[in-house]
Formats: sequence, C-alpha cells, structure tokens
Amino acid sequence: MDSERLSNPFEQADTQRLRAGVELGPRGQATAYHIRCAHPGDVDLSLDAYLWKKVKRRKPWGRLQILHVFEPERPDQTRGINVFVSTLRNLKMLEQFQDATLQNAIVNAMYAAVIQSEFDSQTVLQALGGGESESQHMLKNYLAQVQGFHQSAHNIRYNGARIPHLFPNEKLELKTAKSNPYFENFEDTLLRHIAASLNISFEQLSRDFSKTNYSSARASMLESWKFFLSVRHIIPARFCQQIYALWLEEMINKGVIELPGNANFYQNPSAWTRCYWIAQGQTHIDGVKEVERLERLYALGVITFEEICMMLGKDYQEVLEQRQREAQEFKQYGLEYKTQIDKGAALF
Repeated sequence: MDSERLSNPFEQADTQRLRAGVELGPRGQATAYHIRCAHPGDVDLSLDAYLWKKVKRRKPWGRLQILHVFEPERPDQTRGINVFVSTLRNLKMLEQFQDATLQNAIVNAMYAAVIQSEFDSQTVLQALGGGESESQHMLKNYLAQVQGFHQSAHNIRYNGARIPHLFPNEKLELKTAKSNPYFENFEDTLLRHIAASLNISFEQLSRDFSKTNYSSARASMLESWKFFLSVRHIIPARFCQQIYALWLEEMINKGVIELPGNANFYQNPSAWTRCYWIAQGQTHIDGVKEVERLERLYALGVITFEEICMMLGKDYQEVLEQRQREAQEFKQYGLEYKTQIDKGAALF
C-alpha cells in the first residue's frame, strides 16, 4: 500500500509511543500500525480518508501481519528515507537548466530572418508630430508603404537566384539557432554529482559510455555492484524472506508440508526458513576476462561452483540437473558431451 496512508490517526502530532503512524513498544519496537483507509489525496472523493485502522504487527502466536521493510540510518527510526533526498537540489537545478536551454533554443529558432531598419517607432512618431491617434495613423501608413513596396517590387535574379530589393535603409539579416557551448559540460557535472549521491556510476545513470575506457567503466561498475549487494540484503532479501516464512508456515499448518518427527516450526522458524536469494547476475564488460577470473578463483579454492552460479544469477542445482539431462540426451543421439572446451575449439 502507499506509504502515505501510514500516518497518525486524525493527523495528530508524534508522541513518544506513536511516530508517523507506527506504534512503539516499551523498547522501541514496532507493535502496531495505523493505516488510513484511503489516500490523503482522496479527502474530497471518499469519507474513508478520515478513518484509520489499527493493525497489530504480529498475531498472538507470532505470525507477521505487516511487512514494513526499510533501511534504518539512525536509532528509533520508524520510516525509510527516499534515496533521492540527497539529490533533490541537483535534480531541480538540472531541470531548470535544461528548460532554460530549451527556451533559448526555441527563441533562436523562431526568427529565421529579420529586416533591420534605421527607423524607430518612437522616433518616427516624434518626427511626424501630432496626437497619439494621428501618430499611429501615420505609422500605419509608413508600414503600409513598406509592405506595398515589397509586394510590388521586382526581384532581381542572378543565374536563377532571387535577389530581394529592399526598402531604402533596410537590411536583411539571417538568424541561426545558437546552442549553449557549456550545456553538455554542465549537464555532465550535475549528473556525476547525482550519480555519486545515488551510489551508482555516471555511465549507469546517463547511459553514456562514450567518455570512458574499459578500466574506468569496470572500476565504477564494481563499486556500484558492492552497493547493489548491500541493498539486496537489506531490502529485497528481507522482504522475500518474510514472504517465504509466511508461506511455509501456512503450508505446514494446512498439512501440505509435513515436518519430520515431532518437529515444531515455531520453536526455531529461522532455521526452517534459512535460504539464499538469487537475483540478477552481475553485468560484465568483457565476458572472456571475467570467465578467466572466475576460473582462477575456482582453481584456488576461494569460491565454489554455487557462488559462481549466484554471480551469474543462476541456481547451481538447476544448472547441474540441466547438464545431467543434456548429457543423457547427447548420449541418446550418439554425440559426445564435452564438459570443458579447449581454447580455440568448437563446442561440437
């Protein structure tokens, strides 16, 4: 549900035991959540926006009812902090700079050509004299004469090219749209600050890999990868683990899954639900070099085949089962199944 629905009843101020819709116990642990029955923006559409429902965090026997996962950055924190908070100023600055550059380009492109004249409207009015209405009438007559001249003037041609004949004291000047020479550098600087605040590389944020080499790109990706791994353990893995624990508890209580002997799930639920969560594998710039690196680490015994498969986003048991099936099928068709490939040799 939307996090804005988690709030104090009737929008009252925070207290020692109630903060941002989270009710705290004597040791600061979350015991209950106050959830608004509708989004705060629906106050004019539904009366439920003025109602709150209190939900206990756990059932009496310990089953979770509310999954509230966030990365705490200080003690007694009850709500998560958006990752874009540290970059709001730079994001707003980038937006304003892009809008200003776009407006400048539009203004420059609007006028393709202009005609300069030494006659100024105020000067003409003063020279002609008379009242305001009479001056306006005289100016209209002057502009009408200029327009009539351009319509009736015979254009001169030279080798098929048309040469316009202008009114006396007029000058034709072509206008070209001018780009901001500092736009790209300033935009890159802001994007680098934003990327550093988000703990990702500039190339990942801008999708521009034209200004980096292999070593720099790989170094930045490895730094980002360490951040991604930490976030995986804090947010997605915890959320998936809680979902898995709830599912397993329900299946055991329904008798779909039977525990061995007289085992009790509630005596040590963390032992029954212990597992690893496999996510998207790491991106590699040069796959051959990365494979050679994994081969050397595996030969040294510092990593296992399971860890290699996890780095690639695969389950090692599924990989082994699939390789076994492929080996059997190769044998059925009278083909040789190679487990290792010689350098420069084909697979088959």
